[in-house]
Amino acid sequence: MNVLEKILEENEMEVIKELTEENERCFKQCEGACSSTKNGICNCNDGALVQAIQKIQSYLESTNNENDDWIPVSKRLPEPYKLVEVTVHCSEWISDYNSAWVPENEKIHYDEEYLSRTGYADEGGDWLFYDKDGCEVYCDKEFRTDKTDVYNVVTAWRTLPEPYKGGE
Repeated sequence: MNVLEKILEENEMEVIKELTEENERCFKQCEGACSSTKNGICNCNDGALVQAIQKIQSYLESTNNENDDWIPVSKRLPEPYKLVEVTVHCSEWISDYNSAWVPENEKIHYDEEYLSRTGYADEGGDWLFYDKDGCEVYCDKEFRTDKTDVYNVVTAWRTLPEPYKGGE
């Protein structure tokens, strides 16, 4: 998340907090006078607004907690060539799959897996990531059915964390 997004997020949380406090004051002042109160929410005009904001806040908090800021590639891509953390979905594959000279019981089956790596998308939306040895690996757009190859597909990304700057 860039600095501007963090500032906006902090400001939004402050506004939500202020509106929630205003709702509590309203609830205390007009309890019984409102046509209906439920779960401490005034259902007068101010309370209904706060109730909507609280629902949005709950949704945003649950979304952030569930996905830890991961952005599906189907929603949007990062700036071209900007290094980000990526989730790579690797297909299952079988070594020597089409080799007639290798007995079936000696062929090694590799299960599909998900990896977290550093990578980037180019200006055309094609993904590359760095494997554990630091080599650049080109990614496929989608899986195919050929079991002789491993297909690597980036499914989500998020910005790299800020480096530790020391201090307390």
